[in-house]
Amino acid sequence: MHANLVLNNTPITKRFSSSAQAVVAFLDDLHRQGIGVTYTAVPRQLWLRDRRNGVFSTEEAEAALKATDLNGDGVSDLDGRIDAVFQAHEVLEWANHDERVRMYQVTKKWFPNTPISVYYAGLIQRPVSSQFKNRPHRRGGNWGDFAYGPGEADIVHLSAPRPFEGTAFNPNRTTERLRADVEIVRRATPDAPIYVSTSFAHDNKMRNDPTSMWKPEEIQGWFEAVRSVEGVRGAFLRSYKRFAFDLGNERFGAQRAEWARLGSSVTASP
Repeated sequence: MHANLVLNNTPITKRFSSSAQAVVAFLDDLHRQGIGVTYTAVPRQLWLRDRRNGVFSTEEAEAALKATDLNGDGVSDLDGRIDAVFQAHEVLEWANHDERVRMYQVTKKWFPNTPISVYYAGLIQRPVSSQFKNRPHRRGGNWGDFAYGPGEADIVHLSAPRPFEGTAFNPNRTTERLRADVEIVRRATPDAPIYVSTSFAHDNKMRNDPTSMWKPEEIQGWFEAVRSVEGVRGAFLRSYKRFAFDLGNERFGAQRAEWARLGSSVTASP
């Protein structure tokens, strides 16, 4: 499919600590095939053990990161073996700016040579909007405390809106909303690489409804809309063989072929 990077937000530290040779062999095999991969270093609950009371701590997370330093040199033995650390999923829902900076610092201590990628989903405009920034956040404080800023990530991962108004195909929706999200990132961190992704539909629909899959021409339209936004470095479609009706489904060969064609065209371009 001409995919050269697979985004995986599964925690890898525990698996690596128990089966280091097997994990290294798997990662080396992917790289021989020209495929990079991301993994989460530690799960969210290690940063935020008590979700109800919103208690943030780095202690458990750092212990899990330290466990991947098998040779005791102060650096994770996974550093440089995975292509990015997928730091957090939908992070604006649970960690404010100061907490995200601390998460970055702790993780970077153990992964000094590996980019740290953070997924902000579709909420990155909310903390800076006049409508929301002074409203209370469920984790405490106001939404303004959760605004994106420097020191959080090496790679910023955003959600690119689906190209539909109701059921009508409209790729301009993707372009307009994504451009506004990208502008927030570029204003705060002009040089940060930006990657985007979207799902074909909500999870339950991809599990149960074959009509959740887009037509090949709709995949192309979404991709070209994303590509037209200055500052976007790469794009992901979610997902492959996770849901009953995603790109891994046998009936969607035309969609896979279109995604492969688009990937090939980017790879071949100067």
